[in-house]
Amino acid sequence: MTFVLAGGPVPALLARQTETGQWAGEHSFYTPKYVSTHWSMMLLTELAIDGTDARFRQGVAYMLAATAADLQKRLDINHLGFSCFWSNMLRYTYHAGQGDDGRESHQSCLSACLVSGRAHDRFGQENAERGADAGI
Repeated sequence: MTFVLAGGPVPALLARQTETGQWAGEHSFYTPKYVSTHWSMMLLTELAIDGTDARFRQGVAYMLAATAADLQKRLDINHLGFSCFWSNMLRYTYHAGQGDDGRESHQSCLSACLVSGRAHDRFGQENAERGADAGI
């Protein structure tokens, strides 16, 4: 594990981070896949980066700020989509120890995960009922 954190992929990933906390060369925080900010943050979390690393925490702050307005719009109209995205973002936010820091954007992200989960459960229940009605 020491190699991963000290001389392997973690330093290589962090070397592409800009001063603003996002990753260089991205089209948005989500694209291109595997090299943009969101994907880099997920990879760093999987590679067990120290959650207190200032660069990692800066990436979390960037993502919370970059998604706040869109997320609030989605919550307002109750059309979230992207439940995997919000859940993954919440995961690296908590990994950085910023999950309960009182930020409104974090609370919105948590709400998105909960609302998406309820919608997913409702969809699954409706499909199960349709299947039962059809004799499946």
